[in-house]
Amino acid sequence: MIAEPTPCALGFSNGANIAASLLLTQPEILSGALLMRATLPFEPETLPNLKNKPVLLLSGAADPMVRPASRVRLATVLREAGTALVNETVDA
Repeated sequence: MIAEPTPCALGFSNGANIAASLLLTQPEILSGALLMRATLPFEPETLPNLKNKPVLLLSGAADPMVRPASRVRLATVLREAGTALVNETVDA
């Protein structure tokens, strides 16, 4: 039997926040995520098991909507949950 493919989320701004929410609340429905200009949507009570799920987190250094502390906290939560995280901040 062939397993059904699991989607990978791609989101920008609020779309990235929605994708991050899915990773944190329903990790089984995503194989990974590309999050552009995301912020931590909420502080999870418990961390999901995201072991080795690939996540690319791209942030803008001058993004007026996402505070640096929030993007750092999102990266920390994703790392602590076990993602294979690549976290980049670009001059944008």
